[in-house]
Amino acid sequence: WGVPHLWICDPHSQHVHVYATGQRPRMLKPNEYLSGGDVVPGFGMLVGDLFADPAWLKPVDPPEGG
Repeated sequence: WGVPHLWICDPHSQHVHVYATGQRPRMLKPNEYLSGGDVVPGFGMLVGDLFADPAWLKPVDPPEGG
């Protein structure tokens, strides 16, 4: 019983703290890769991408001549 893997995402510092059973805690910075390992196979991304504004939030330039 228990949680084999825990991520604490800090949007202020843009770090992810990773806690995994049997491993030392790690702090990942925006330029480091976050992997799902055996818990979420196939998942992985740069930490910075986790905190990036989504594309739909970014303003769109109005068309020229409009």
